[in-house]
Order: sequence, then structure tokens, then C-alpha cells
Amino acid sequence: MVVGVCRISLMIEESQSLKDKRSVLRRIKDRVQQKYNCAIAEVGDPDAWQSAQLGFVVVSNQRGFTQSMVQKILQFVDDLALAKVVDDEQDYVDYGDGALEGSSRGDYPHWEPDEPSPPLGRANFPKPQKLAAMDYPWDSPQSHAEPAGPDARSELQPADPPERAERAEHDERKFSP
Repeated sequence: MVVGVCRISLMIEESQSLKDKRSVLRRIKDRVQQKYNCAIAEVGDPDAWQSAQLGFVVVSNQRGFTQSMVQKILQFVDDLALAKVVDDEQDYVDYGDGALEGSSRGDYPHWEPDEPSPPLGRANFPKPQKLAAMDYPWDSPQSHAEPAGPDARSELQPADPPERAERAEHDERKFSP
């Protein structure tokens, strides 16, 4: 898994208040989320009127795809012309069992979204094994049957102690008219 992280520094020259700034940032964030479906948020300069920082993240299983998406999002924000892109910082992090083969040399498969999809490889999953049959109490035919006699009932449910029966009888006399 490859994670591409980018922080953009923006200059919003027309902004005269924090409300103007938030309005411009909201339009940028909404359009980027709508077109590229990536996580994007304001990450810096919360109190400055004319400067802002936005951060966004792209995740995929190919480093080349992640890099191309980050570049396309940067270009898209710049083309919106709602704010001037002053600076950007990019970082790519490889997660997983091992780093991508050839990533240190830049020798890795590269795929652009405009190109046809790369061929899908078959994953080698182990064949499922059949589990042994087990007897569970709810599977037995006796679980739904009623107890056969008074002894069977006493095993399932304890009898009321004599004090409880006397107390219930006393309560009935006390409240009856």
C-alpha cells in the first residue's frame, strides 16, 4: 500500500475576512473531493486572512498511480484559480510486508489513469478445508422437548424457598380488599 501525502500553501489575495477565506477553501475542498474522492482538509494558518494550507491524501497499491494522482490534484487546484498555489510538499510512504520492489531505484510499474487498466493477477489463496462435524447442545433433539416428570423439572429450575412463598402469600392478603 502506498500513501501519498501533500500539503499545499495557498495565497487568497481577494480575501478580506476569515469568512471569505473559508468560503474559498470550502469551494476548493468540495470540488477536489467530488472529482478525486480523496481526503482533504485545512491543516494550517487558521487565523490568517490571505494564506491557507490544505492537506490531502491519496492511497493506492501502486506508487506510480499515487504519484500521478497527487500531481493531477495539484494541477486541478491550480487550474481552479480560486487561490494561488505558493508551495507544495509531497511525501510517499510505503506500507505493508515489504517495500515495493525497485522503488528505491525508481524501477516500478507505472500506470496512468488515462491508460487501459493493468491486467489483474490471480491471487494464490489456499484451498478451503472442510471442517469436522461437531455436536452442539442446540442441535440435539432433546433441547426442544419438555421435561418428562417432576424430577426433570427440578433439575432445570430450582424450587422456590419456603420464605418466598410465605412472603408472597402475606403480600396478597395485605393488599386484597
